[in-house]
Amino acid sequence: DPNAVTLLAIIIGRIVQALGAGALVPVSLALVGDLFPAARRAQPLGIIGAVDTLGWVLGHLYGGIMVKYFSDHAESFINFFRQIGLNWGAPDWRALFWINVPITIFAILLTWWALRNVPMLRAKGRFDLIGTLLIVAALICLVIGMGANVEISSSTTSFDELSQIPPYAGPLLLAAAVLFVLFIFVERRVKDPLFDLHMFKQRNLSAGLVTNLFVGFCLMIGLVSVPVLVNVRLLQTDATNMREAALAVGILLSALTVPMAIAAIPGGWLTDRIGYRPTAVGGLLLALVGFLLIWQTWTIDIANELIAVEMALVGIGLGLTFSPISAAVINSATRDRRGAASALVIILRLLGMTISMAGLTTFATQRASALAMAELGSTVVDPVAAANVYVGIIVHVLAELGLVGAIICAFAAAAAMLLHGKGGADEVGESIDALSDTKPRPMAQAARELSRP
Repeated sequence: DPNAVTLLAIIIGRIVQALGAGALVPVSLALVGDLFPAARRAQPLGIIGAVDTLGWVLGHLYGGIMVKYFSDHAESFINFFRQIGLNWGAPDWRALFWINVPITIFAILLTWWALRNVPMLRAKGRFDLIGTLLIVAALICLVIGMGANVEISSSTTSFDELSQIPPYAGPLLLAAAVLFVLFIFVERRVKDPLFDLHMFKQRNLSAGLVTNLFVGFCLMIGLVSVPVLVNVRLLQTDATNMREAALAVGILLSALTVPMAIAAIPGGWLTDRIGYRPTAVGGLLLALVGFLLIWQTWTIDIANELIAVEMALVGIGLGLTFSPISAAVINSATRDRRGAASALVIILRLLGMTISMAGLTTFATQRASALAMAELGSTVVDPVAAANVYVGIIVHVLAELGLVGAIICAFAAAAAMLLHGKGGADEVGESIDALSDTKPRPMAQAARELSRP
């Protein structure tokens, strides 16, 4: 089956992409910890958060605009290819991946040049392969187990079947719990653990990571709700509407991600001046207001302008949390653990997004099926009649996700209340480094060299 082969290639390609790209942001965060003293880290961390988020913005817009451009100028592309002796058809979404190749090569060369004067400090010890395999297996079981009813929802024709949970979901979730316990057991006993569990005794580190887990959960609500709402409102699935939907999704998601990227920079400035707690809690409360508005206003007829305003409130609020959380965690770690601490910042956010995606899928499917059964009954019904009812139900469930987001923001704000300080030499990790190393830091010299023309 050619379609199955194409899908498999996409999955493998995305896995390879994730293995490489997943390390970029943690390495960047750790590099800030090495190049800047604790009192000056919040603002560069905010810049990294802004640039990282900007990539999401450009990705959505770039993908939507390019797919529409390929379609609108298909004949021109075909004629151009013929003129240069190539019997190619019009480019489609697959061409986006080829365009990314030279962009990636340029990024590699630019990174190599920018870091040419930064000394590489290698950690001693062996790589914790067992711990890595355990945590990866635990996460895989968790994600598949939480989203287990997706397979049923894609093929069923009866609402009572849709409400069932597959029998393999429970064993997978149990396996995830067992594997996670084994991971902790191994990490406490190996000489060179993947994560030193003693780090979690630092209050700022633990509170920051828990907050970041909730932030990731809330972020995924915004990223998932908008595309579903746009596509449901279009109703049709012909090629023209799908292209228009891709562009509309890109624009509306930009209303979330652009303010998020912009807010990350003043978030660093505020962190340096008023501290971790006020900045993070203030941002989360603003996001909470945005989610409450989503809960109260989302209907099938809601204007795109109102959606954009609500997404902007959520984006600004979540963007303000990036710097205080990253700075609180990294400043709590000693120099030799900053890389692991930086990785945890990203891991917990991505874990929150992963759990959110799987959990929201399960919640939305179960909730929609329950409402549909109440409206239509549990027997097979006419597809057209069911579709009309189901559209309204889906929009209603999407609005309820706004309430879920508000509740999670409240939990995140409670965790952020445990943060204290605003960076500087009073941080635990920085103080330990100062006691153990009174010589000039090589990274400080590297930072000065990087600033030279």
